[in-house]
Amino acid sequence: MPKLSPRVLRLLGDNPSKFTLQGSNTYLVGSGPRRFLIDTGEGGRKAWTEGLEKVLREEGITGIEGVLLTHWHPDHVGGVGDVRGVCGRVFGGNGDGEVRVFKNQSRAGAKGEEGIEDGQVLRTADGETSLRAFYCPGHAVDHMAFVLEEEGAVFTGDNVLGHGTAVFEDLAAYMRSLEGMVGLFGQGAKADGGTGRAYPGHGEVIEDGKDRVREYIAHRKEREVQILDALKGLATGGAGRAAGQDEGGSSSQISSSSMDVVKVVYKDYPENLWVPAEGGVVQVLRKLEGEGRVKSLENGNWKLAEGEKNRTSKHIGILDAAPVYERLPGFQVPEGHLRCCVYSPDGRFFAWASPEKVSVVDASVGHLVTELHADNVYELGFSPLGTYIITWQRPSKDEEGNATKNLKVWKTIDEAVAQGGTRDVVGQFVQKQQTGWNLQYTADEAFCARCVTNEVQFYEATNLAQPWNRLRVEGATDFALAGNEKHSVAVFTPERKGQPASVKVFNVPHFNAPVSQKTFFKGDKVQLKWNNQGTSLIVLAQTDVDKSNKSYYGETTMYILSANGGFDSRIQLDKEGPIHDVSWSPNSKEFGVVYGYMPAKTTIFNARAIPQHSFNLGPRNTIIFSPHGRFVIVAGFGNLAGTMDIYDLEKNYEKVATIEASNSSICEWSPDGRHILTATTSPRLRVDNGIKIWHVGGGLMYKEDFQELYHVVWRPLSTTHLPLTGDPVKEMPAPHASAKDYLATVKTPSKPAGAYRPPGARGQATPLSFKREDEGGAAFVREMMSGKAPESNGFGPSAASRRRAVPGAEKIDGGAGAGAGGDRSAAPGAAAAANAQAADGDENLSKAALKNKKKREAKKAKEAEAKSQGLTVDGEGMNGNATPAGQNGRSPERKDRPRSRSKSNYEAPRPSSRRRDGSRQRGPPGGPPALHTNNAQASGNKKAPGGGPPAQNKPSAPAAQAAPAPAPELTVTSPGNGTSEEKKIRSLLKKLRAIDDLKMRQAGGEKLEGTQVLKIGTEEQVRKELGGLGYSE
Repeated sequence: MPKLSPRVLRLLGDNPSKFTLQGSNTYLVGSGPRRFLIDTGEGGRKAWTEGLEKVLREEGITGIEGVLLTHWHPDHVGGVGDVRGVCGRVFGGNGDGEVRVFKNQSRAGAKGEEGIEDGQVLRTADGETSLRAFYCPGHAVDHMAFVLEEEGAVFTGDNVLGHGTAVFEDLAAYMRSLEGMVGLFGQGAKADGGTGRAYPGHGEVIEDGKDRVREYIAHRKEREVQILDALKGLATGGAGRAAGQDEGGSSSQISSSSMDVVKVVYKDYPENLWVPAEGGVVQVLRKLEGEGRVKSLENGNWKLAEGEKNRTSKHIGILDAAPVYERLPGFQVPEGHLRCCVYSPDGRFFAWASPEKVSVVDASVGHLVTELHADNVYELGFSPLGTYIITWQRPSKDEEGNATKNLKVWKTIDEAVAQGGTRDVVGQFVQKQQTGWNLQYTADEAFCARCVTNEVQFYEATNLAQPWNRLRVEGATDFALAGNEKHSVAVFTPERKGQPASVKVFNVPHFNAPVSQKTFFKGDKVQLKWNNQGTSLIVLAQTDVDKSNKSYYGETTMYILSANGGFDSRIQLDKEGPIHDVSWSPNSKEFGVVYGYMPAKTTIFNARAIPQHSFNLGPRNTIIFSPHGRFVIVAGFGNLAGTMDIYDLEKNYEKVATIEASNSSICEWSPDGRHILTATTSPRLRVDNGIKIWHVGGGLMYKEDFQELYHVVWRPLSTTHLPLTGDPVKEMPAPHASAKDYLATVKTPSKPAGAYRPPGARGQATPLSFKREDEGGAAFVREMMSGKAPESNGFGPSAASRRRAVPGAEKIDGGAGAGAGGDRSAAPGAAAAANAQAADGDENLSKAALKNKKKREAKKAKEAEAKSQGLTVDGEGMNGNATPAGQNGRSPERKDRPRSRSKSNYEAPRPSSRRRDGSRQRGPPGGPPALHTNNAQASGNKKAPGGGPPAQNKPSAPAAQAAPAPAPELTVTSPGNGTSEEKKIRSLLKKLRAIDDLKMRQAGGEKLEGTQVLKIGTEEQVRKELGGLGYSE
């Protein structure tokens, strides 16, 4: 039960699921002998009741002041009876009278349950802990939060969770509750600023509860905006025109069903999630109806209320950045419902779309260049040299029901318009999907391409009326054009019907055969990343589902191919876990990868996928090279803290600076390679929106806040116009006044409280298994549901301590008699010591286990007596031959094999087998050697004449004298041969052979198991061990 603060202990409810996350959180609150318990789990969970009883005893608690229930759901109130039972056992009595239960809107018939009201304060008997109730319905009608006034922390129940978002019964009430909860954090009669923590009903502790609640509010408001936008698009004849007209019969106002809205808002989600999502959309629509922003119709459809169309207002600004940090004087700031904006790749033009038109300005001065009269444009793009501008509108149908051509290509500067003529489109297509909507152009704009069913169509940029060439690839779903002179194109085909996925590289227009290709399994979708020169391609493959159950987000693998077909390989990574990010350096000679379970590892590879340098482990998931390739940012964004490390690649990967940029959703290098832009944007967050510009040396240069910021981007410029001269790190200019003002208000962060340590662990060093890997702890291996015991995370037997049992062998502790390879079979003469040690633990055995143990001991004693008389007939073998005493008709090698295996197909194990390197000879010294009762012979040994021992490995003289007369049809094996070093070398060589075999199977396209892939990854370690033993190939 971890201690989260001096007054808060948490006990998990032992009920993990996809709805309860890791389980329901229950909290013991207080510091004295009597404490409050918040929530009780779902009940009937033995681990929870035992844990509660244990902590009550260990902490010296003499009574429960009261059980506070956040709401009525069973996973929070089900354990009330269990609490009473525990209190009865710990404190005496039956527990009913000692435990008071408090709940808002107390349940009729609930024994001993008292009501609780908004604002009510409950205190422990010693007066050191106070909890104030706060009524916050929404998730449930009776929901209560509790403010720990001494810490300014809030127990949020299920209104705010440690992971993801909460569900709700009444959205309007839920939003009002969230707004009220914002002011609870850090407040209290004794808080003195407080911690501001949130202790949720499910999930981990939230350090900044106020920010998390604001995120929830922003998320819900953003969903409202998306639903309103969807209704607007559907009402103007978009994807939902088939939904029907409104009650007045107006053709300009189209009503839509809730499922029509779902299909727009959740278009990028799998269709099997649309039905569950519809309930949430209906909740939002009902809230908006209550606010007078939408209207429900009798047929169940919805439409916008009058005046809602122009409610949202946005504007665009262009900032002339370092060193002036002023608005571009020639740019007229547009306002209105602006949907998107974009720079041309060469930096000449800047364009944005309003509902009526598309405007294009000169990016350097801000003057208007041209306008396109295209309405309802949702996506904009330029060709590489800015010659063409591409627009995408929502799919729609004409009066005859045919799909309209919604992807259009225009000339940016049209001479006909300059002479007073009309502007014509260069080409237009039907493009239903918004994902991957744009055309792909070659760097010289000679060709462009788009992917359609089973083929990639190529067009001459000046003639889009009909395809210039076609690349036919059955099942192709994605492609990427390279920037090289040969115009290479990579095409991806996912797995289907048992066939592996593939990536093939062709040179345009030679489509007869690929110049390079790679086939692989575990590839439902890919990212295709060409380097700038177009000479190499990285394929980042991902599956939708991780069949090993190690991750919610599927499995990731990575491959590299050369454009000329001279090289391809799977990129082997030495840390288990997902691939978070991969990025090429602008020099096209190296790339960086962030991978592995947190703390992640970041490695720089050369173009042949050979590791060049690895950075320190840390919570990172992003890598970004500077435009000149000199610096690299390794950062952790999203759900990580936003720490950015900057390294100088030209100075032996020296760390230049560390920047803390929390809550950043955008991070980009400036074109001059000296500045870094970070921004917090909506809908990622609706609070603290703004931009920060940093110097590469780590200093803050500029800061500007926005009420709501949707998008920010640098103007693209070529590095040839902005050479990186001098020492950029040391040449740090003076910061802007906005940065100075901000830095003056930043407080020094307080030292975080240490982790709770149980009494028995206090004053001792922290075990490596409980430290993070980047802090010197043991590597974490995620096995989860694979059925394997954890090997190196401290919660299971380690590789060093695992023992392989030899059937019939007596086990002892310590190293005496331990065979090479980790077996702990009893050496001759060690049975008595082993039995003496085992006797100490007999009292811990059950009656059945003790009875079986006595039977085994009696059997061993009988076998030992028989051994002293030499060979005994213990049943007839294959040929009716006698067997050695104590072996029960099976040699030590065969005792390791299941009895169900066919004797005729059994192959004798190799002498290098690890489990038999130890005590292979059984019985007292001088006893007979092990014998086979079948015709299989040991690998590499030939039977000596007369059935004696093998000619290669003769036993010692005393053993030979003690052996009985040779029996016919018997094969004699040696207890072992060679030194321990030689045996170890043979074992390692065997592993190498197995690894080579796996690599050959993998190269042939066979889909390997996860354990087999991990085994391939141990090749380097095996070779190191061989080198350490003095072996050379």
